[in-house]
Amino acid sequence: AHIFLQSCNICSSNNGGCHPLAICSSNPGSAFPLCTCPQGYTGNGYGPSGCTQISNICETNNPCVNGHCTSTTSGYICNCNPGWQGIHCDQNINECLSNPCQNGGTCTDSVNGFTCTCTAQWTGPFCQTQQQECGGQLTGPAGSFSYPNNPGHDEYDHLVSCTWVVRTDPNKVLRITFPFFHLESSNNCNFDFLQIHDGDNPSAYILGKYCGQNNPQELYSSHNSLYFWFRSDHSINAGGFTIVWESKDPVCGGDLTASYGNINSPGYPGNYPPGRDCYWTLSVDPGLLITFAFGTLSLEQHPDCNYDFLEVQKATLTSGIPGL
Repeated sequence: AHIFLQSCNICSSNNGGCHPLAICSSNPGSAFPLCTCPQGYTGNGYGPSGCTQISNICETNNPCVNGHCTSTTSGYICNCNPGWQGIHCDQNINECLSNPCQNGGTCTDSVNGFTCTCTAQWTGPFCQTQQQECGGQLTGPAGSFSYPNNPGHDEYDHLVSCTWVVRTDPNKVLRITFPFFHLESSNNCNFDFLQIHDGDNPSAYILGKYCGQNNPQELYSSHNSLYFWFRSDHSINAGGFTIVWESKDPVCGGDLTASYGNINSPGYPGNYPPGRDCYWTLSVDPGLLITFAFGTLSLEQHPDCNYDFLEVQKATLTSGIPGL
C-alpha cells in the first residue's frame, strides 16, 4: 500500500522532476514519471533543460508593441519603454491622472510626459509661477500672458513700458496668436504699441509693431524665443491684449518648381538660428539653366566652411542624388 501511494503522488512534489512546463503523469512499472513537453516545446521533458522552445516568439511575433521582448521558459516578458504599460506595452500611461498642472492649468497627455497650458495669470511647467503683471521671463512649451491681467475688463495704465521673453525648448519654434487685442490706434503705432522681436533681446529682428483693435495675424518665430515690448503713452488707453504661444517643430527648405524666385535662410533678414539643416530642391524644364544671384550672404567665417555653410549641388531628375 505504501508503494502504491508513492507511485500515484510522484508528480505532487517538484512536478515529479519534470521540466516546470512539462505535464507530469505516473508511469506504471517505472520509478520515474512520464514527462510531456507542452505545445511549442521539444525534449524528453525531464529536468530543468528537458523542454526547449521550438521558436523564439520574440523574434517571430514581436509581441511587445512599445518595449523589449525577453524570451523565458514559460513564454516571454515585455519590458516596456518609458510611458507605456500593459502585458504587451500597448497602453499609454496617462501622466495627467495625477493632476500635475496647478492653478487651473489644462493638462495634455503625451508619451512619457505631459504639457500644461496655463491660464493667463500663471506660467511655468506646472503653472506654478504667478505671471508678473508687467513683463517677465516665461518658459514652457505652451502658455499665455496678458496685460492687464483681465484684458477687455480692465484697461492698461498710462506711461508703462513692459517686456516679456517667451522661451521654449531649444529644438522648437514658437507659434503666436492673439485672442484679444485692443490698443490705442495711430497711423504708425507711435503712441501705444506692442513690438515683437525674433529672439530674446531688443536687438533681434523686429517681426512686427502692432496697435489698434484688429487682432494681428498669427506669427512664427525662427528661434526658440521671442521678445515682447509693450509701451503706452500719457493719454488714451484701452483694454490691452492676450498672447497665446505653443511650440512647433521648425520647418525650412522645400521643393521649388517656379521659373524664378528667392531662397531665404530661416529668420532672414534677421539672424538664422543655430542647429538648423535646410534643404531646397530646384527643378526646371529640361533644356533650361538655373542661375543664382546672391543678394546677401553672411555666414560664420571658417577656413574650410565646416561650421555654417551654404552648399549648392546638382542632381539628376531620375536619381535625385546630389552629384549624379
